[in-house]
Amino acid sequence: MAGLSDSFRGKALLVVFVALFVLTSATSAKADANLDPSPGYLKTETGAIFSAAASAHSGICAVDHCWTPSVDDINRLERDLLPFLASSTAYGSTEIRKNIVQYKRKYFGFTRKGTKFILVSGLCEKYWRPASKKFLSPQRPMTDMGSCFFSLDYDVKERRFSDLYVDGEG
Repeated sequence: MAGLSDSFRGKALLVVFVALFVLTSATSAKADANLDPSPGYLKTETGAIFSAAASAHSGICAVDHCWTPSVDDINRLERDLLPFLASSTAYGSTEIRKNIVQYKRKYFGFTRKGTKFILVSGLCEKYWRPASKKFLSPQRPMTDMGSCFFSLDYDVKERRFSDLYVDGEG
């Protein structure tokens, strides 16, 4: 999505995020994150890790630019997330940091110019709780969710975040 404005990129990610919720509604959790059923995911304490096939199927990345993050990758990302949010001055970052335990997150692996990234999409409890057994497919309206939805990219090697987008920002 290079060359797109942050606001447009965020809105496009929101559309993909919602579409993936709908596509995964009939899928049960898989026991192995390396399985590539279409779509496939592994539930974690903080959300769900999506397989390379599911990421490609959702349009997050081209098939040859998708990969499946490991549980260790996600654990490192989660350790780095709060310090990042604490130092961020981006719209909504303070509210997200204060309420991070109320967000479920979806993790998608993709590469950009040979560098591995994880796209993190967060959804607050207000939207995932009503469908907690199927938090990957909650029924909700397509409206401005404010800080109830955020996304950002995580460079796995450099352990750096970028492109924080909070819905309602623009």
